[in-house]
Amino acid sequence: MIDQSEQTLKILSMALREIGDNVMITDRQGVIEYVNPAFETTTGYLSHEALGHTPKILRSGQHDVFYYKRLWGTILSGRVFRALTINRKKNGEIYYADQTISPIHDEKGEITHFISVWKDVTQHIMIEKKLENLNEELIFEKKKLEQVLNIEEGLHNTIDLHKLIDFVVEKTCGVLEADKCSMMFVD
Repeated sequence: MIDQSEQTLKILSMALREIGDNVMITDRQGVIEYVNPAFETTTGYLSHEALGHTPKILRSGQHDVFYYKRLWGTILSGRVFRALTINRKKNGEIYYADQTISPIHDEKGEITHFISVWKDVTQHIMIEKKLENLNEELIFEKKKLEQVLNIEEGLHNTIDLHKLIDFVVEKTCGVLEADKCSMMFVD
């Protein structure tokens, strides 16, 4: 029976080391006791640089005090905390982590440790932001096109040359977002 337990522990240890997601295990006070190779790759902190420290070494300054109060309140109450966390690598670069922090309980049900598992979703977040910006630009360009189409409709409905010139100048200012606009005729 002991051989089975030792084999299970060995497999679990290898799984934590080999998993592609970032893994960090802390004691109840948040002192780091284990990080896997994926953690080292993502954060730039080698195992020996992280052990004995708290996850504060990863803080980006992008979260307020209430975020951390909610985090600690959740995990100390024995519940799982899930969030998109903005952290900082050793080199100062910001990264986005889709993170889960789970309490680890002993045989008596007491919390002894916490395990944090996350994926680096920075590239996904950056693509989303770029798509949002492109969408805003597309909406802006659509409005301009609609304004141009409105000019065309007005051109067909105006017969008086002076009114037509005023109409074109006014609409052109709107499309170009110009404060002033003038029209010149070449004789």
